[in-house]
Amino acid sequence: MSGPDNFDPFWSPILPGINLIEASAGTGKTFSIVMLVLRAVVELGLKIDEIQVVTYTSAATDELRERVRARLLEARQQVAEDATKQRKHAGGDDRLADWLAAAGPDGRVRQRLDLALLDIDRAPIQTIHAFCQTVLQEQALESGQLFDLEVTADVTAIRDRLVEDFWRTRLYPLAPRYARLVCSSFAGPAQLYRSIAGAENLLCDVLPPPLSIHDACSEIDLSLASLRTWWSAGGRGLLDWLVEMRRGGYLLAAAADDLPRLADELVGSLEQDLAPTAETVAWMTEAALLASLSGKRLRSQERKNEILATAPLSGGIVDTYLAAVAGLLCALRVELAHFLRSGLSVGVRHRGLIGFDDLITGLAEAVSKPSGASLCNQVGARYRMALIDEFQDTDSGQWSIFSRLFGTGKHYLYLIGDPKQAIYRFRGADIYSYFRARQQADRRLTLQYNYRAHPGLMTAVNRLLHDVPIAGQLYRPVQPAKTADQGRLVESGGDEAGLIYCQLGPALNDKHWSSETAGEAIGAWVVGEVARLLGDGGPRCLAEVAGDGGKGRTLHPEDIAVLVRSNGEAAVYQQRFRRLGIPAVVTGRHSVFQTSECESLLQVLPAIVRPTDRDLLKTALSCDWFGLDGAQHYRIGADDAALSVIQQRFHLYLTRWREQGFLPMFTGLLRDEQIHLALAHRPDARRRLTNIQHLAELIQQHQRRGHLSCDQTVSWLQRAAEGNEVVEDALVRLADDGRALQVVTMHSAKGLEFAVVFCPSLLTPSYQHRDLSVVFAHDETGRRVCDLGSEHFAAHRERELDEEREENLRLAYVAITRATLRCYLLWADIAGHGQRPSSFTSPLGQLLFAGMAADYADQVARLQNLGSRESCGYRLIEALPPVSYRPHAIGGSLAGPRPRGVRSLQPVRTRTSFSALAMLGGRHTAERAVAAFDEGTATSGDEAETPLPSGARFGSVVHEILEEYDFGELAGDDIDERLLADRCRSFGLAVAIPALRELLRRCVTTPLLPGRERAPNFSLADLDGRWLVKEMAFTLSLASGSTQQINELLTVDPACSPLSHRDIGGYLTGFIDLLCRHDGRYYLIDYKTNQLGGDDAYGPESLLAAMRSHHYGLQYWLYTVVLHRSLRRWLPDYRYERHFGGVFYPFLRGMHPDSPGDSVYFTVPDGDRVVRLERCFAGGNR
Repeated sequence: MSGPDNFDPFWSPILPGINLIEASAGTGKTFSIVMLVLRAVVELGLKIDEIQVVTYTSAATDELRERVRARLLEARQQVAEDATKQRKHAGGDDRLADWLAAAGPDGRVRQRLDLALLDIDRAPIQTIHAFCQTVLQEQALESGQLFDLEVTADVTAIRDRLVEDFWRTRLYPLAPRYARLVCSSFAGPAQLYRSIAGAENLLCDVLPPPLSIHDACSEIDLSLASLRTWWSAGGRGLLDWLVEMRRGGYLLAAAADDLPRLADELVGSLEQDLAPTAETVAWMTEAALLASLSGKRLRSQERKNEILATAPLSGGIVDTYLAAVAGLLCALRVELAHFLRSGLSVGVRHRGLIGFDDLITGLAEAVSKPSGASLCNQVGARYRMALIDEFQDTDSGQWSIFSRLFGTGKHYLYLIGDPKQAIYRFRGADIYSYFRARQQADRRLTLQYNYRAHPGLMTAVNRLLHDVPIAGQLYRPVQPAKTADQGRLVESGGDEAGLIYCQLGPALNDKHWSSETAGEAIGAWVVGEVARLLGDGGPRCLAEVAGDGGKGRTLHPEDIAVLVRSNGEAAVYQQRFRRLGIPAVVTGRHSVFQTSECESLLQVLPAIVRPTDRDLLKTALSCDWFGLDGAQHYRIGADDAALSVIQQRFHLYLTRWREQGFLPMFTGLLRDEQIHLALAHRPDARRRLTNIQHLAELIQQHQRRGHLSCDQTVSWLQRAAEGNEVVEDALVRLADDGRALQVVTMHSAKGLEFAVVFCPSLLTPSYQHRDLSVVFAHDETGRRVCDLGSEHFAAHRERELDEEREENLRLAYVAITRATLRCYLLWADIAGHGQRPSSFTSPLGQLLFAGMAADYADQVARLQNLGSRESCGYRLIEALPPVSYRPHAIGGSLAGPRPRGVRSLQPVRTRTSFSALAMLGGRHTAERAVAAFDEGTATSGDEAETPLPSGARFGSVVHEILEEYDFGELAGDDIDERLLADRCRSFGLAVAIPALRELLRRCVTTPLLPGRERAPNFSLADLDGRWLVKEMAFTLSLASGSTQQINELLTVDPACSPLSHRDIGGYLTGFIDLLCRHDGRYYLIDYKTNQLGGDDAYGPESLLAAMRSHHYGLQYWLYTVVLHRSLRRWLPDYRYERHFGGVFYPFLRGMHPDSPGDSVYFTVPDGDRVVRLERCFAGGNR
């Protein structure tokens, strides 16, 4: 196929078939996609919901949707009647106006745009996973999938359980002689899985083919017999040889110490008829013995060979035994890989879930089957055009889906991507799938103009990359779309260099640099150069001209980025900048669970869960959240009374956590311990507080979703911190970092742009020699394989390293093209040593020297030559002068105080709940904490079965059952106790099901208030199901006011306790357990599972105390206002006295049919006071 044709987003014809648009950095890829959508609507007459757009992140889908909407709206505005002459206007898009003028009659164009704008929310702009999920659910029968599967990002727990099952079923039956061989290499199931990690992915083929563990054991027996025979016959002579070598000083020191020990272990294994481990045998191979000889005594290889020839070697017997042991391990690993490949998806689906990988592989399998034609036809009939964004990050499964669904020749399939930016191989992206699509494409197109970089910088980059093979083809230059006066950097001497080659001077004693010392020197220079660019004194950057009459402006920290390879390197640079006073922030895709704030949480939360453990409490107080110095911490730890006071506070935090959940407890902890104040004086306070809030939200979310106890929540957080939990939305959020220099990993920088970019990490060797036990590479046919130890393992390992080198070259391209005005490339002559290759094998070494080593003089000549070209520069980094930094003024003094704001720190329009209001009731006393709601021992998932446990989780179980089951069923004997047991297990509870069954039966059959005139006798089972609303959600509008007004109204109710002062306003949300109608009246019922004591502890006085202690009185007044408002809307002739029956608070543990009305708190709130409370909430006169 010939080279690609230029693609013009406005004028190139839109043709059916497979169209591959190969973009480059800054060439307007997203703009082209938006224009294709607009043109498809206007020119082809497609409906907006017939155009499927697929991209790879949720953020990208949001951006695309908004840009499509904006472009459609802009076009619609330009097609106003009689506006043809006005389409070209200042600030408008002349190209859009020209295209609209040629698009056809204005009436037809306007009609199509109006329809598209009306249906824009139906536009299928989705991530690849959302697209696959949509197809699998909407075509469930054709795809063979279940109708409703919940997508989960984390299958780790299921996978680990399968690995543990495999370990038990395969390892336990093995004879001890074989099991010890496995355990000597893998300490447990986790280590065994790590040796095949990734092999469960169905998009690669596992090598070698499945092996028989039984046959592998037989091979070990045969080779062990030969080893034992050789050892008995002459192998012991090898020990005598070692003794002689040791006496003569011919052995390395480490070998002289280790070999006798290994020999003793070998003898012990053979005498006990055990199979010796690989370590105890491997030292007897010829290669190992040769490596153990000392180079000081035996300086030549010939002399070493002469000495080794005197050793009584095994003649290959040892190598055969080692191969047999490796065969057993390989057989086990291959079998585990296939076990997971067949069982993981099944295990996930059995739980009603589907993983992200299964979405793609499931749809790919469905469309590839012979029966998949129907599925392809249905999806193909729904969408007439498909636009696939970031196609360079595809894989074989995704390409199979797109090609079969839309590669029919009848659809308009556009694949848009830049293969030079294919840098996510570690996430499963497969550039070879892109290459296959390139071969199958009907048309290859390219975007020719770069709209990002200064033309001088663009010319320099084209020169650097000229004829460099990248992404399977030679680099093609891109033309600049900007002109020189649209923005440039000008030094005081008039220098406008866009690409600057920086070279570290010669190392001391004319030796090569090490990677560590070179990194330190380059890092110091980068910080100094940034200070020079930003500072007022000395040589400095004078202007960035941007069409402002030449006045320009100085650079700001946010204009500059330093691109590094890892988050660890980013943190080092951030500290360097901060020490100099330059604001810097690490921007990247790293998890909030890897931050110091998470470490601090893991210090504090265990002390809350176990407040009686003083050691845990002291550990928590050592966290800087509490603002204690060493002396203060010591005094508190030695003061029994002071520690007891803190223990009491931590007891209260635990009580609040159990009653109300994690977030209310944690909010109180931050407030009461003044943690915000302790952190506020630190320079990174915003960052830290943002991370703390982020972690709190994630913990709350996962505790509620998983119904976790306090102990289980801490364990989950520990696993997340160790990287053993996949958590959505765990990427560190941005704080107020907009004015700071950005330190970004190169992988995270993709899609970003900065005025000035430093690239100090392109010197990092593009690969490391690793002793890998699993290799992912492509064979000669382009098929992706996972090699666990086949005969081609060495070749596949070399191929993997080649692919890693190629990707690192693409990563260098991404880094260099982030700059719009200037890019610094930093070079040093780093020597290769051992397993560390030299800098010539690095990405920058490939670009500058084609990977070939050169002496220092040739390096200088090459870099000076490149730096002398147009728009380039050369800097030699030698002695580093002292660096200082004084920020220039940006609209006034940068260091001056900010103007005092007029906005209150307390938001007046918030969304709150009854629980949040109840928290204003003042601190619980210690006595109240002991008798608090659902206080009990605790609640781990492994607790022994108890009749009716305490805790909020038990209350949640009961509430769910009462919500989902018919009261009549609960009153009878038709409930399957196995379902109740499953429900309890889902909450991590071990409950005596007969006791739970009896509690539910008594709850629904006990008369609530018999014998009272106002409330005729009835039980829950007596209620008509047609007049029940369970879990009634509500939102109550609150006018601006304060809790003082509520206190004044409700002080007369003995069930109400006063709230502490707070301004309130906004909305109050909540759920009412049950709204029912009986005998023409409407009642509110709220179930309580509080443990108040024995059977005699549910009398009127105890109930009133519980109502007051937990602010249930406030709760029923709020609920009554809600129902009062609702009934007024529902009933034309509504009157409170006639229609409102009252409020029931049944305390379920004390209810019994033989004692009607006991354990039930009943009241009818005063109607006049309900009206006044409603007016108070509405902002009217009380």
